[in-house]
Amino acid sequence: MRVLLIAPLGDDPRYPLYFPSENLGLGYLASYLRERGVDVTLVDANLLRLAACEISSVVNFAEFSLVGISISSHMLVWEALEVARLVRERNENAHITVGGHFATFQDTALLQDHPTIDSVVRGDGEEILWALFSALSSNGDLAACVGLTWRHRDTGVIKKNSASQQLVDLDSLPWPARDTLSILREKGHLWATQISTSRGCFASCSFCDIRAFYGPKWRARSPVDVVDEIEFINERYGSTLFRFSDDEFIGTNNEGRKRARLFAEEIIRRGIEVELMIDARATSVEESLFRLLRKAGAVDCLIGIESGVDRILRMYNKGASVDQNVRAINILKNIGMTLNLAFIMFDPRMTFGELRTNFEFLEHNDITTIDALKSWLWPLHGTPALDQIRELGLITNETIEGVEYRFQDHQVQAAFNFISSFKSISFEIEKRIFLERITPNHDTKRLADAESTLLDIWRIGYETILYDDKVKFDLLLKEMKKETEDISNRWMQ
Repeated sequence: MRVLLIAPLGDDPRYPLYFPSENLGLGYLASYLRERGVDVTLVDANLLRLAACEISSVVNFAEFSLVGISISSHMLVWEALEVARLVRERNENAHITVGGHFATFQDTALLQDHPTIDSVVRGDGEEILWALFSALSSNGDLAACVGLTWRHRDTGVIKKNSASQQLVDLDSLPWPARDTLSILREKGHLWATQISTSRGCFASCSFCDIRAFYGPKWRARSPVDVVDEIEFINERYGSTLFRFSDDEFIGTNNEGRKRARLFAEEIIRRGIEVELMIDARATSVEESLFRLLRKAGAVDCLIGIESGVDRILRMYNKGASVDQNVRAINILKNIGMTLNLAFIMFDPRMTFGELRTNFEFLEHNDITTIDALKSWLWPLHGTPALDQIRELGLITNETIEGVEYRFQDHQVQAAFNFISSFKSISFEIEKRIFLERITPNHDTKRLADAESTLLDIWRIGYETILYDDKVKFDLLLKEMKKETEDISNRWMQ
């Protein structure tokens, strides 16, 4: 019985662009099953840039009895459903299962509305997928698969099995399969190699589904095991830049800081020359620890700053103030570590003055990015933020993918509508810059100049809609569109 695991293509102008990289979730599933003797094929359509209709050009769906499709985000749901439809069209007997964050919180809806899907793996997938495989291969009862939601093949009844009460020990897992890393190297992609050192987060931000997905406990691998994997990948594949895919690398207070310190010391002790892209909460950024991490090779840190307004940070239950965020930003600047900013520019409950404050915060701290300027609150399924917005009566449309909402402040609504219109114009040039940047031997200065000019256009747009009471939105959009086209003509030929 063969297994096929698929990561669908993600390419939506509404959302940030991400460098194509390995899908570690599927990598862990593949290695876990292979360790138990299962024949697993992994197809990363996102990395290969294959639309659903093109996947069959690289794999024969008819050869597999169990097909797993990742739906880690609402951005992927329609593409994933199309993949499932095409698999079913070519293999009516295959069991098609889906998993990931989005699928976990929309398990019943997916099965009710989409008969091509047979089951949903909820939460950590390794043990559940193995149980599903074992049951299918022996004609066993799927009711025994803890953590599975499934449709009875004969009756059509949807059943939701109890959740697992035992969390997976991360050090007990085999390292993720690296099938696609060789593809990245063959294509010459320059993006970082992904590595996972922990799962979950101890915080409870209202807009985040991590806690609901993994539970309240932060789990981490041992520092030595992580460094062993980095050293192996460095030697086997020549990777020198690693991006941590953790939701929270530093982790809980003293325990997490001790682990981070031991990790850095182990990298230094072995003399491994790599660059690391880590992540942390603003309150976890301590100068002494981060100087040590910088010495170990950390060059970039993702921090969810989210807002320049204390009221909004409290509303998000961030557990950090504007002053604490600024402190973390300045520490990174002082030690020469790049801030990888996560930000929420628009929120349906904000005032126009708070929107201005957000923009001024970005500019004053010199951290403005295009992604930050076009960001807005995504009310994810399984989060308190979605419940809060629903209670306020702000939702205007709700589908399986997510919700659309209106803004309480009409000036914020007008600004959001304008930014949404320009976002679709800007996306095409952003995508061209993005795709060229991941190719070998690209012109770094030319791309930097193009991106800097595009950011200036975004800045001018914001300054106009925020501070010009007589702004003509249609004329401004027309002017910004022309300037964006000029970038294409000047730098992207």
